[in-house]
Amino acid sequence: MKVRRIFDGIIDGRLVVVKWVLRSPFCEHPSEMVFSPDVTAYADKWYDVHVSGLYAMEILAALGYDNDDRLSDVISFAKKLHNIIPDDWDCNQRDNAGDIIRHVMSVIADDHEGEMVDNASYNTVLEHPLRGRPYLQRLVQQWDPDDDIRRFRRRYLVRGAERRQEGGISSSPLRGVSEVVDMAADFALTDRRLIEQAHELARKRDVLFTRVSAMVEELKRLREEVDKAAMRAGVAVSKAEAAERTIVVLREEVARLEQQLAMHEGESQNSGPHCDDYVSTVQSPGVGEEGPSRASPYP
Repeated sequence: MKVRRIFDGIIDGRLVVVKWVLRSPFCEHPSEMVFSPDVTAYADKWYDVHVSGLYAMEILAALGYDNDDRLSDVISFAKKLHNIIPDDWDCNQRDNAGDIIRHVMSVIADDHEGEMVDNASYNTVLEHPLRGRPYLQRLVQQWDPDDDIRRFRRRYLVRGAERRQEGGISSSPLRGVSEVVDMAADFALTDRRLIEQAHELARKRDVLFTRVSAMVEELKRLREEVDKAAMRAGVAVSKAEAAERTIVVLREEVARLEQQLAMHEGESQNSGPHCDDYVSTVQSPGVGEEGPSRASPYP
């Protein structure tokens, strides 16, 4: 299965990983997949979402294209798979599901840069038990979570200026209030970034700890192999020493046998003539020094 990681970051204090997964084109499509009349072709993209290591959500993005193969409409279907994703959205908190979907739309916008119509938009269909989140119907564009804080700050300042104009109040106090609002927004942005950095450092620490543990286990395994090799080498040395001792004993035995053989050969040479006379006497009985005896013809 072909997989590509498109997002890896911290959302609401949790590590979120979004992966694009290549699936069969014959997968069943939801009945809500209805494009605008300008769409003449479409393609599917599936995304698996893991939150804190848990398989938490699944997103199907149906991409609609016009006659010029430009992206026109996107219909996203979000399905909750784990309770780590809240069913509803509290306006006072970050929306995990909404941020994940907007990150996916941002990646789609990057992939289709220069290949979209001017008003390409997306619509989100939430599968039960997910509900609410009416803001997930926007233009397909790049998105940064910090944009929400900046937008909130601008909206707050505009409302303050409108109230100042309507009430005819001196601008000096409100100028101080606007500065406080700016400082509060900057502090919120900085605090959020620090929290994300802290979570990222914690994640890297866990990864580093895992790698160090794996290295320690590998070193233990190598040490055991070295000890076994040293033991085998010691056994081989002992066998070699025993073989050398056996060779020395055999050499001494060979030398002793050679010495005995030499002594035996010397004794054989010294007693050689007597042995020949004895053999001649035995083989020729009745033969003296004057030759063989003859019978006398005379009585």
